[in-house]
Amino acid sequence: MGHIWSLVSTPVLKAPVLLFSVPFLFLLLAYHFARIPYVKIITACLTGLILFSTIYEKKIFGIQFMGFKHTSSMMLKWNKQYGEENIYTVYNVNNPNYLNFYANQTGDSIVIDQSVIEFGSSEYIRKQIKSRQDQFCIVGYSEKLTLPQVFEITLEQYPQIVEFYQYENSAVFLLMKSDPGGQEPKRELFSALDLYEKETPSWNLDQEYIKADTIGNRIYYELNATNLYGPEFKFLKSESEKMNHYYLKLKIQASCADSTQLTSTFTVNRNGVPLENNGEVFWQGYDFENMLIDSYDSISKTGTAYWAFEIPSFIKADDEIQLSLWNRNGSPVKIYGMEIWLVENIWN
Repeated sequence: MGHIWSLVSTPVLKAPVLLFSVPFLFLLLAYHFARIPYVKIITACLTGLILFSTIYEKKIFGIQFMGFKHTSSMMLKWNKQYGEENIYTVYNVNNPNYLNFYANQTGDSIVIDQSVIEFGSSEYIRKQIKSRQDQFCIVGYSEKLTLPQVFEITLEQYPQIVEFYQYENSAVFLLMKSDPGGQEPKRELFSALDLYEKETPSWNLDQEYIKADTIGNRIYYELNATNLYGPEFKFLKSESEKMNHYYLKLKIQASCADSTQLTSTFTVNRNGVPLENNGEVFWQGYDFENMLIDSYDSISKTGTAYWAFEIPSFIKADDEIQLSLWNRNGSPVKIYGMEIWLVENIWN
């Protein structure tokens, strides 16, 4: 019936449908298993082995907290130590009640200022944090994929790490605006665009669009309606052993109009052809225009934008990685600087 329904209406025969057929497999196996001599002894041995493997090896004895209990205890500790009124909390969790379940057991509770963090939430979080006067910020996640961009957004305003703890698919950080004794993630400049050099290894750009400001004589690279892409930086994953333990941060300094549509792109070639993943050409991007406009400085006449992301595990060492900019609507953009950083991934 499932097969017929899939043909005449909508496809229903997917992986979950196996849940309905598996019991019949057990019945078939049990029918033949019951005919084996000493079946009760064998059944007892198998049952003991399965219970041992399930309970002991998987460590399911006791209650599994999945990071909620540990992170909530740290947040309560910091709130008491530094004052909840001095802490802004950004924590990605399906429901704050998961944390408050353990906090309530101590007669306390946790207030999360921003608990819903989707892939496009980083710009909103950035605006909220920039307006805050709190001395501290708690940022973390439990059982939800949270991109490094969120971590970098909070570090922009709270650059010093006071304490942090990592658990399985959970992490919590206490950040501070300024702390001489604080720490930061290890950062290493991987490459920077030098517009004054005619030959820039690994960088590809059209020399025709390298220009100078009439005021200040600053060099910039122009993207416009006739030059939509660039500068491009290409490298192999194998060029740095840190790629597996660090994430990339692409940072630019540029000036643009309010109508600008500028995207940073991350693509991969394997054996000279675009890499495919799950049947589609692999491509990732992040829009820069709002961050550039929001960070505009009237003195330098520029804004700063960045994008932090992990290199997916399916990318091989000899794959060619390409980072670039894409001017989506052709509005003039002046690129004054472009840097690529390797940042120690203590986030996830």
